[in-house]
Amino acid sequence: IHSRDWIKEFLTANGDLVDIVSFHRNPFGNFDPFPDEFMKSSQEWDYIIPNLRQLILSTTGRDIPIAVTEVNSNWSNRSREETTPDSFLNAIWWADSLGRMIGQHVTIVNQFALDGSGGWALLGSQKPRPSYYVYQIFSEFGNQVLFSSSGIEKVSAYAARKADGSLSVILINRSNDPQQVKMVLRNFTPQGSASWRLLDSAHMAAEMPSLQISNSSHLSLPALSVSLFLIPATN
Repeated sequence: IHSRDWIKEFLTANGDLVDIVSFHRNPFGNFDPFPDEFMKSSQEWDYIIPNLRQLILSTTGRDIPIAVTEVNSNWSNRSREETTPDSFLNAIWWADSLGRMIGQHVTIVNQFALDGSGGWALLGSQKPRPSYYVYQIFSEFGNQVLFSSSGIEKVSAYAARKADGSLSVILINRSNDPQQVKMVLRNFTPQGSASWRLLDSAHMAAEMPSLQISNSSHLSLPALSVSLFLIPATN
């Protein structure tokens, strides 16, 4: 509430001069959340961004772009624990958070940080941390965002068309158990095999065997995983 009031007062005084509204978000501050709490927290972006957008519009009369210019689960330099920023669970959290911000049409997102001595950095001293591989997944996401929904409580779905007409679908399983999902495709006819990249505890955005995906196909999602499916379209 305090930060929202500050933004409102700032926009009331300076809204006519503002080209983009930027804020930082580290939801867990300087402590490590419990895993269940961690996996639920990515949903907050579905409230934070619409509420801020409404505040901007009601205060300035304009729909000003939004940027999240520093974001991670927390800003501590802790590492090697189950929910510290260098953890595998952080990668699942970050994938779902990034997907939700894309779905909410956030203009700029800057993850904190690329390199550094703290556990928050994407790059460690010897190898990338798990959250680094989230970008390998999203680098193949399309630029025309489409409506998508899983209908399953702990499974998130994000879809976009690519420039070549193919469909990119990211499915995130935030559950500790495998999940079965039914793929329902509307206004899209698949053609040929779909490629699959998987990020889970055993695969870091690895290429998996291709799949035949059609309307009403059932897909198996490993526990705590991010899957990217690239589905070619009929020419």
